[in-house]
Amino acid sequence: MAQGKVACGLGDLLAVGAECAERSRARGEVTHLAEVAAREGSSRVLSQARRLHTALTA
Repeated sequence: MAQGKVACGLGDLLAVGAECAERSRARGEVTHLAEVAAREGSSRVLSQARRLHTALTA
């Protein structure tokens, strides 16, 4: 996810991914997710990226 324009619905997609990872206790690495999760901000995309990253690396 390059900085700039964000695809419509990306925050919702990340939320679904986070929910699935939390429920299934999935672990692993997603390319570029840590980079996005580390960005400053409070948008839905960033907060759900952090949530997904946390679930996958906990």
